[in-house]
Amino acid sequence: MLGTPDEKSWPGYLKLEFYKKNLPRFKGKKLGDLIPKIDKDGLDLISKMLKLNPEKRISALKALDHPYFDSLDKENI
Repeated sequence: MLGTPDEKSWPGYLKLEFYKKNLPRFKGKKLGDLIPKIDKDGLDLISKMLKLNPEKRISALKALDHPYFDSLDKENI
């Protein structure tokens, strides 16, 4: 879904301990095409959660503060 990592999506991934040079190369797909009924905020949140580079992923705490959840009645959760 996200495609094979490259230096743009995950700088330094070539130096990872278990990196394999012979990985097949796959092109990523647009999340909006895979999840067509999701709104703009939902798409933004999912894209931040699915970053290949773990250092670039949104934390769980920051995800809870994402605008996607603003419409929820948080008192009833």
